[in-house]
Formats: sequence, C-alpha cells, structure tokens
Amino acid sequence: MVGSLALVISHSLAHPLSLQECFEGGDFITHAAQARDNGMTKDAFSDKLLADIHLIQAFPRELRWFVQDPDDAEFLLAESTLVFDRPREPETHRTDFLSRCFDRKLGAAPSGSTESGEDGDLLPQEPGSVERR
Repeated sequence: MVGSLALVISHSLAHPLSLQECFEGGDFITHAAQARDNGMTKDAFSDKLLADIHLIQAFPRELRWFVQDPDDAEFLLAESTLVFDRPREPETHRTDFLSRCFDRKLGAAPSGSTESGEDGDLLPQEPGSVERR
C-alpha cells in the first residue's frame, strides 16, 4: 500500500461536526493507537478503515457516523494515518484529534486538496486511495 493515503475528494460542504462526533472520533483514534501498539500495521488498519467507509456508504447520509461526506472521511483517514506515522501515547493522539476536530467544528477549514465529484460517495481507486463518485 502507498505510504500515505492519497485522496481525491472535493467541492463538498462538510457537515458541521457535533461535540459527540468529535468525542466519538477521539475514541476511534485512541483505539487506532491501541491497535498499533498491539501490532496492527498501518496498511492493515488503513485497508480496514477504507473498507468500513465504503460499507457505511450503503446507508443514507443521515444514518452515517462521522463519514457523512468526503471531508469527514478524509479527516478520519488523515488522523488515523498520523497514529502510525507519528506514534505517541493513545491519549496524546486523542487530545490532538479533539483539538483539530473542535477547530473544524468552529469553522476552521480542513486541510487538503479536493477535486469535484458527482454524488459525494467515495470509491476505491487503488489500495490506500479514495475518489468521489
């Protein structure tokens, strides 16, 4: 798998993240760091996360957790990648994630480039990459 997750996502309006979503995302990042500490590789984790994102998209947007739009998916993928690229204690990753999530909630634009797509769903292009349909 490619060393970093390449994403082609864009012109989506990110749904406003709730405090609950930020805290649940923080728990997810903590679990990612714990999985890493228990021997899971970045590639295995990323592949599983991408598969889960695609599975979640079978549900209507309003029923999805955190990956309601491509910006959410990009944010979660990028944050989980940091867990493996810059290993630290799980709680440190959680704290950093929460800070960035709260920034997004307050309207700070997420970083990353984007490309336009038709309906906002993500499709796998190659291992480790995602594209909007």
